[in-house]
Amino acid sequence: MKNETAFSRELKLIIQSVGGIYFKIHGHAMQESGWPDSYISHPFWRGWVELKNGDRKVTKLQQEKMSRLINCKDQVLALRFKDGIITAEWKWEVIGTFSEDAWKQKMGQTRAWRLFDFLRLNSARINREEGN
Repeated sequence: MKNETAFSRELKLIIQSVGGIYFKIHGHAMQESGWPDSYISHPFWRGWVELKNGDRKVTKLQQEKMSRLINCKDQVLALRFKDGIITAEWKWEVIGTFSEDAWKQKMGQTRAWRLFDFLRLNSARINREEGN
């Protein structure tokens, strides 16, 4: 994966391959800053995802918005992709890793279900830590 746009496209294909919805939110001048840039909806997992490439950090404003969403009982994760590995992060710490082998697995339901397991387990951990 070369950049955030390529990662977003691939993530969308995986989610759609099992009947899910991947909604990319394109920021603009009239939109309030700091909200996550994608929403995933599927019966197995639904929630907000902030995508980060390389060493880009989740900003304090993004962290505040993500905390507000979690307080409303939403599932929220920051996903970083770097060197072929995807990590789930919360409060600037890695809480889970989706391996390069799992990510590069051929397109199909097994890959999608592994991704949903990853999303579900890590967002549940965040909700427990935040007391929700």
